[in-house]
Order: sequence, then C-alpha cells, then structure tokens
Amino acid sequence: MQIVFAWIYTGVVVFWLYRGYVGVIALRRKYFTSPEYQRSFNSRTLMVHDVPKSARTDHGLAQLASRFKPETVHYAQAHIARDVGGLPELIEQHELAVKRLEKYLAVYLKNPNKLPDKRPTCKPKSKSAPVDAIDYYTERSQILEEQIEATRQAMSSRKTTQYGFVSYHTIPSAHIVAQAQRGKHPQGTTVSLAPRPSDILWKNLSTPKAVRKTNRIIGNLLFFALTVAWTVPNALIATFVTNLYNLGVFWPAFGAELNRHTKLWAVVQGFLGPIILALFFLLLPTVMRRLTAWSGALTKSERERSVTHKLYFFLYPLLSPRSD
Repeated sequence: MQIVFAWIYTGVVVFWLYRGYVGVIALRRKYFTSPEYQRSFNSRTLMVHDVPKSARTDHGLAQLASRFKPETVHYAQAHIARDVGGLPELIEQHELAVKRLEKYLAVYLKNPNKLPDKRPTCKPKSKSAPVDAIDYYTERSQILEEQIEATRQAMSSRKTTQYGFVSYHTIPSAHIVAQAQRGKHPQGTTVSLAPRPSDILWKNLSTPKAVRKTNRIIGNLLFFALTVAWTVPNALIATFVTNLYNLGVFWPAFGAELNRHTKLWAVVQGFLGPIILALFFLLLPTVMRRLTAWSGALTKSERERSVTHKLYFFLYPLLSPRSD
C-alpha cells in the first residue's frame, strides 16, 4: 500500500508540475504574440552593456554588432547611449506636476455645470504664500517640458556611456542573436534582449562593472549578516513574546502584573507576536529591494527575482519542517 500511494503522490505532483509548465509556456506565447509586444521597439532590440572605451561610439558599437553570431543576421541600427544628465529627474518632476494638476482639475471640474466659487490653492516650497494650484502646476509642467526638450536636443553633444542598443529588422532576428550570445562576452560586453525602458534601472547601467561587482559582494555579505543577526530577535520573540510568562520569570514585577490582569495580557500575547513579525516582513522586502538595486541590478525584473531568491533563503529555516 505504501508503494501504491507513493506512486499516486508522485503522479499527482508530476501532473501539476506539467500543468504549471504548460500554463507558463502558453502565457509566454500569448505575450510574445500580443500586439503590444509585436509593435514595441524594444522587442527587436538588444541591450549591450559594459562596452569597452574603444567602442563607445555609434560606429564602434556597429562594428561590434557586426561580429555577433550568427553572422547571417544583420543589424538595422546601433546607437551608443549618452550621459543623460538630469533628464530622468526632470521627467519624474514633470510626471509629478502633471499628476498633481490632474488631481486639482478633477476636484475643481467635478461638476462642470456648477464650478466652485474658489479655485483650489497650494503652497509650494518656492512660494511664501498660497497660489492658484491649477495655474501653478500648468505653468510648472510647461517649464519642465521646455527643459526636457532642451536637454534632449543637447544629448548628441554629451559624452558616451558604457551601454548601447542594437536593433534588428525583425523580432526573431533579435532573439536568434540574443540566444547565440548567451554566456558569451564579446570584448567583455554582455548582450541581452532589451527590456522595456520603464523596467531599466538607468543609474546602474552607467555604473562601472568593477563597482557593480564590488557592491554585489558587499551586498551579499550584508544580506548574510542580516540573516544571521535575525536569529537573535527571532529567538527572543519565540521565547518571550509568544509566551509572556517566560518574560515574567526574569522580570518579577512584570510577572506580578501578568497575574493581576490575566485576560488582558492573554489578548496582548496573542496579537503582539504576529504584529511584530508582520511589520518586520513588510519592511524586509523593501530593505532587500534597495540592497539589490545598490548591488548593481540592471533592471527592475532582475531586482525582483533577486529579492524573491533572498526571501526564500531568508525564510527557509522558518518554513522547513522541524522535529520536536
């Protein structure tokens, strides 16, 4: 009977693993054939980073791309990236100004047939008195648009960076080259399919490879130290918080208080431990996310995958079965 049920359990596990893989493959096919992916420019573009200084021009990157395998697939365009300066910050400020303008407009125009007598006001840091919010954010968004356009116009005169993009005529061509370059590093570069612009951590792309490697080592050491250090508060919570009477043994005054208000402290004991752990595990992913980004992750997707691996490693001792 044990052998029969062992085969049954194994069959159930294999069946659901098979169903899971089939679902993932179907989801990937649906994404790759979606109009959004087919029409996007990044879907037929490769990202090349850690480009050597000798190839940090459009012509140098084009020569590098011409040597990618397979040689029968030819690129369409090759452009080395340039230092964008404060452009990302300007774009973020513009998006924030537009969102705030939309917020004030939504309140003011809630009933277009009966507008409020007073227009909404705000008090920016640069102003000493409240000003008309709609006029202020309209003017600010226009000023930021002009600054963004001026920065983009001057982009060609800025110095080049260590990454660039190579686009192809078709999506399959880009995927073929990316597959052929997997695990290879022509002239020290790394070639991969270009992610969506919103998925890229642009500051890390400009970070030198040696700095990223050093930060990654330091980040892993800090994560290991955090994992080891967590055993102390975790043991204290398991010993004293989940059973306050253990704390009362070491603290007689608190033990007397526990005996006087038994029901109250029973409620506190039931909620205190889960609340502390919940707050910690809400904060933990944020800490790991920032640590991973500092360690040199190039995209948000790479950062989230690393955070998932770290969380599994961190929580594994808590999830693994214990024998009492």
